[in-house]
Amino acid sequence: MNKHTAALVIALASLTAASDATAQYVDRDDSARFEEDYEQDEFMINARGHALVIPGFMLDWIWSEHANHWSNGKSNFAWGGEFTWRRNGEYEIGLAVDWADLRMTPDWWQDNDDPPAGADWTTQELQLVSIQFFTRWFWDINEWFSPFVGVGLGPGILLGKVTKYNPSPGSECRSQLDAGTFPPPCSADGVDLDSGFDAGNEETTIPPVVPVVAFGGGARFNIAKYGMLKIELGFQDYFYAGLGAGVQW
Repeated sequence: MNKHTAALVIALASLTAASDATAQYVDRDDSARFEEDYEQDEFMINARGHALVIPGFMLDWIWSEHANHWSNGKSNFAWGGEFTWRRNGEYEIGLAVDWADLRMTPDWWQDNDDPPAGADWTTQELQLVSIQFFTRWFWDINEWFSPFVGVGLGPGILLGKVTKYNPSPGSECRSQLDAGTFPPPCSADGVDLDSGFDAGNEETTIPPVVPVVAFGGGARFNIAKYGMLKIELGFQDYFYAGLGAGVQW
């Protein structure tokens, strides 16, 4: 083998080795060459406020007379926050905690099919603290707007109490109720519960813990790089609509 042939063999061997090394190169996480092709996990923390209501038509299934939310100057809201983990740009899972003001102004409550004499002047002071585990599905329409729907489930702790006051025998209220007059003249705001009424009886059939079932939807708006605003509406043992705001990373 002359020196020219030897040089040619060495050159071909070098090219083959380099080609094999390139073919065997593995970028283990592909982060250097294909990062733009992979979705990243995101995390979000936001506070939220909801206007809430249990509609009167739902209460009508049980009571023929009752108070209502958003009546006589009473406003009903729920306040809380949530932590959300967006998995690989496909769906979200998270945990939410809310305090809901379910209280109503004092009023007459009467069970369906009860006569007027069975009505009670009732104070309703219930509040609900809920812990909800949820999942959501979303559609990134563009970089700043994402509609979503979701479902959730968890426990709720009922706080407060319901107290019923029955008109005393011989009182004007009782006489009016016995005569079938409803509402009786003592049902005006500022009724004196120490005059003409028996001692209040606290309702004992209300469970301390209830299931919280939630479903709803809304839209998420991205603000700059880390800001976020949400519009939300749905059902969470009560109907709600409101706003949320927070940060994401």
